[in-house]
Amino acid sequence: LLAEIADSRPAAARRLERRQLVLPTQLVERASS
Repeated sequence: LLAEIADSRPAAARRLERRQLVLPTQLVERASS
């Protein structure tokens, strides 16, 4: 169980990181265009 949780955490963190990186870039692109 602990191993499964440890394995699933990085995936969720990566998803959050992607969202946090994608949203700001989209806002910057809109502001610059």
